[in-house]
Amino acid sequence: MEIVYYYELVATALILILGGFILLNKFANSTHRIFFLLALVIAGYVFGNFLIEYTSHHGLSILFSQRLTIFFAALHPPLLIMFSWYFPVNQIKLSKIKVLLLWIPSIFFSFISFSNIYIKELIVRNGVRYGEFSVHYKIFGLYFALYVFISLFILFKKFGQKEYKESKNQIFIMLMGFLVSYTIGSIFSLYLPILNKHKFELIGPMGVLILLTVMTYAILKHELMDIRLAVTRTVSYGLVVSGIFLSILLAFYGLATIPILQLLAILALSVFWAFTAIPLSNFLVTTAKRKFIRGYYESDKIITKLSDDLFEESDRLTIINNVEDTLYDAFELERTSIIVAVRDSDNMLSHYLLVDKETDNSIRLEKESKLISYLKNYPGYVLFDNLEKDVCKLLIQIGYKANEQCILLPLSSPEILEGIIIMGKRSSQKEYSQKDFDFIKQIKTFVSAIFYKLTPYEKIEKNFLANQKRLHDAEIQILRSKKNESVGHLHRQFSHELRTPLNCIMHLTESLDTKPEDEPKKQEIFEEINNALSIVKETLRLSKSDGLEDRIESLLDINDAINGCLKLIPASGYTVKQELMPLPKTLGVYRDMQMVFTNLMANAREAMPDGGTVTIKSYMEGKDIYIKFSDTGRGIPDDMKAKVWQPYISGNQTEYGNDTGGRGWGLTIVNRIIEEHQGYISFDSEVGKGTTFTIRLPIRTE
Repeated sequence: MEIVYYYELVATALILILGGFILLNKFANSTHRIFFLLALVIAGYVFGNFLIEYTSHHGLSILFSQRLTIFFAALHPPLLIMFSWYFPVNQIKLSKIKVLLLWIPSIFFSFISFSNIYIKELIVRNGVRYGEFSVHYKIFGLYFALYVFISLFILFKKFGQKEYKESKNQIFIMLMGFLVSYTIGSIFSLYLPILNKHKFELIGPMGVLILLTVMTYAILKHELMDIRLAVTRTVSYGLVVSGIFLSILLAFYGLATIPILQLLAILALSVFWAFTAIPLSNFLVTTAKRKFIRGYYESDKIITKLSDDLFEESDRLTIINNVEDTLYDAFELERTSIIVAVRDSDNMLSHYLLVDKETDNSIRLEKESKLISYLKNYPGYVLFDNLEKDVCKLLIQIGYKANEQCILLPLSSPEILEGIIIMGKRSSQKEYSQKDFDFIKQIKTFVSAIFYKLTPYEKIEKNFLANQKRLHDAEIQILRSKKNESVGHLHRQFSHELRTPLNCIMHLTESLDTKPEDEPKKQEIFEEINNALSIVKETLRLSKSDGLEDRIESLLDINDAINGCLKLIPASGYTVKQELMPLPKTLGVYRDMQMVFTNLMANAREAMPDGGTVTIKSYMEGKDIYIKFSDTGRGIPDDMKAKVWQPYISGNQTEYGNDTGGRGWGLTIVNRIIEEHQGYISFDSEVGKGTTFTIRLPIRTE
């Protein structure tokens, strides 16, 4: 029986340590303070059981010790209900009256616990307690059961409420822990003794061990009550020394009646600790964080290890597999998959292969597939929940689901998209923190540098020249903008000068008394004045400053604006061919982009009076969106190419042979809108074959 009461003494110490640790973690938090008080009364109850075993072992009266356990048991239920009220977040404020009503039965039962009302006589025979319990003790048992039921009901109710969704795992663990530990404690320590079934009474305090285990697990895995445990070297030494002390103490007292075994056990423990103390301490400092603290990783060490492993690696599949394993371990993922580029004998991209660890299946993906097209130039990482259904259709088919925090990490070289790592849900069910997202970006940057090292010089030179061209395009856009700005300034002056006399003519015409037969002429005058005012208003669109205060940008899908344009100008006498790839949303003004595409479509239609084909393409390249409008029309003559962006220049010829068939503002306005969207527009044209306008827009989200 000595083992039993040594266990109860150790359990008392451990529950006090746990309660003190939680209190010191956040002293001002009501939930933490209530749990500390709960830990005190639990420790008092277990210590009372220890005193019963100790006094009976030494032939002393155990009646006081039994009454002490009842005293602490009576204080227990209201604290349990208060903890259930406040847990998991300290949002509830209880009125003083409600708290007082809650505590009145507890105070009453604890006050009479040291009298003879509950127990008149208690003895121990062969380690088993026997006593005579009164009806008051049975009432006490009902009170205890009612309060425990109420506390469990409160936790169960919170488990199903939406406002506690983020703490659902913590609530479930505490609910199960309280249910199991209090069921064991109540049955064996309270209700069976009432029925004079004393044989298994010592099992009751074992419920405390279950509660300790559950609490420790919840703190380490689910950060119970926002406690984040970090094992420092000092703490690890303290834990090892405590383990040495407790193990030798238990061996010394537990085997005191058998000296030979006592000596052998102490010698064996001495040898054991001599070889394991230092390794165990190191384990607690490093591996324990990884094994017991869910979601813990050290990003710097991971990057260093990756660098050592991949320093001389040239096989791209091995690199991607290594990174996949690293992320799998760091984030404790339940599932990962990879998509890798497959090259042909000429080292050119042939297709992609999806390799799923879960099923060991391999699925071929064409390089033009929607998923690849969407991710091949995507900056950063992509959340699975943000993908369109048609883009992630394949991933859904192999078992990935929404609302599981899945992440897709595209890995690119200067040549192509080399692969994609698909990260499934985390086993800890923790949400990704900003630290996690920063680490993912760090991994992507690191791998990009490795792929850059493997890229042939010719490819790097090609990318450099492409960047130079973009800089050149930007310079042209600036020059074009300055030229149009000077014209726009003239338009603003011209338009304001015209508005005044036109409005005067309108007011004077309204004031004229006319004969009935002259009224149609008066209305015709009004129509022409309104036409003139609309032309004045339209010229103001050429000005950069006009109307910008009314521009409200929002995230838009460029493909939606293209489809909206096609609804406004349906194909008639010519064919429209669309090759639109899935695009990420970017900031812009929907009606302005629709105006751009409508102007380009109108130009293409006018360039093909005898019919033809208009091809519209959209795709991503790098961090930009590209849109191409190609027609098979008559093309732009060489002498007109330098003038197309200027206002009042039109390709439409009138019967008099001049070029003012249209006002010639369409492409000028198009250029202005693209400039406002921080983009660039250019064209290629060949007489007799057609024209292609290319728009480049940067992907902007803020």
